[in-house]
Amino acid sequence: MKDRDFDEYYFTNCCGRPYKKDEVWMAFFARIADNIVKKLNPKRVLDAGCAMGFLVEALRQRGVNAYGCDISSYAISKVPTSVKAFCWQSKVSDELEEQYDLIICQEVFPHVQLKEAETAVGNFCRHANDVIFSCCPNYPPNPYHVNLQPNEHWVKTFARYDFHPDSTFNADFMTPWAIRFQRTTTNMDSFVKGSYWTKNLSPKRDLKKSITNFKNRKVKDFIWFLKHHTKKFLIHIGILKK
Repeated sequence: MKDRDFDEYYFTNCCGRPYKKDEVWMAFFARIADNIVKKLNPKRVLDAGCAMGFLVEALRQRGVNAYGCDISSYAISKVPTSVKAFCWQSKVSDELEEQYDLIICQEVFPHVQLKEAETAVGNFCRHANDVIFSCCPNYPPNPYHVNLQPNEHWVKTFARYDFHPDSTFNADFMTPWAIRFQRTTTNMDSFVKGSYWTKNLSPKRDLKKSITNFKNRKVKDFIWFLKHHTKKFLIHIGILKK
């Protein structure tokens, strides 16, 4: 997809709720920023697919040297003045010029063609040793969702660069399916059956917990998604049977 696809119409009508600097979105990104600082304490972070830079702003308010890039010229034009100098327009597959302690990529790949998304993974892995990655495999079909892959696909793609999931790290402060990838030579082929979810989660208990967490964040589109798609996700990673 191209810059022109992510215009004012998209951000007003296609993000579950209008995507703008309001109380709901600020609370959502504040919670993500708080968890990143508390759990990882990175000094230098890139938000790959930063949209209007709200996470970049939240991280910088917490003392992190955060940066962001996004394909949408419309979104970049709406970046808050305080962080405008730290955000730029580019595709996630465009080769990065600097190194980061952490790269975040949140729900970007469903909008990126498969080949380009796989190129972007290599890009991330050349410029950081730590990646938090969220890409839902079960979005409802629509013209903006062009790349819906199972999580195993991304685990294997990252593995080509010696990046593997940290099965002890719970990234559900972002989404229930978010994964932390780190550079390691450890063989993680058993991730799907040995992951955080399969080792530590009771499906009924944690579905309720996840919905409660997201209700607290007041992000209604995520609540809708959890209610309609969590069962598919749990089947997908092997916790539930069809």
